[in-house]
Amino acid sequence: MGATPCTDSITIEFGCQFRVELTDGSLEGILKAFCKLLPELLRDFIQKVLVGFGESVMVHSRKPFCCEECGNDKEFIWKTRHGKETKILTVFQWVSLEQLQVQCKRCGHKRYITRKLLGIEPMKRIPRETYRKLGLVGSLTTYRVAKKIVSMFGWTVDKMTIWRSVQKTASEIAFPLDEKELPLGEADGTGVGGLYHNIVNLKNIITS
Repeated sequence: MGATPCTDSITIEFGCQFRVELTDGSLEGILKAFCKLLPELLRDFIQKVLVGFGESVMVHSRKPFCCEECGNDKEFIWKTRHGKETKILTVFQWVSLEQLQVQCKRCGHKRYITRKLLGIEPMKRIPRETYRKLGLVGSLTTYRVAKKIVSMFGWTVDKMTIWRSVQKTASEIAFPLDEKELPLGEADGTGVGGLYHNIVNLKNIITS
């Protein structure tokens, strides 16, 4: 299970300005240009939201995190809002984020709060929701084809990451048999239970 994200309501103002060179005005050309902008745009938006939630929780008397050394969960000061970078794989792209770091006023211990704010387990680079989506794609076809499919949507993910995603989420993936379809299944070694050729029910699985 992932960490519990901070859920206080905040409002941020987010503006962006990019210089883009396009060779043609076709939809394909526009989407290619947007895909090049997406990592930077997504990074800036996530960073803005992170700082907003960080500022919000720091004014609370009791914080949603505690010092890993002395257990203090009240007295902290900012160490930096733009610390050492860390990479996280979102459902869109890998993004590099500048970590938020606070310091305990009681014992002086420093800790990063970025993953706590995002609801991601400590030291993890791939959130559970990303694993679930990659695991579903990887269970439907070969890993080579799965890599090709996700690359079409801008993901830079290798076959091993897709394989790990299938292994981590196989027990959660189920392909129920449509009563109108033939009871055909196959054993493919993914660990996914009941991998039936049932295209009709894929929509329910993807949107669940």
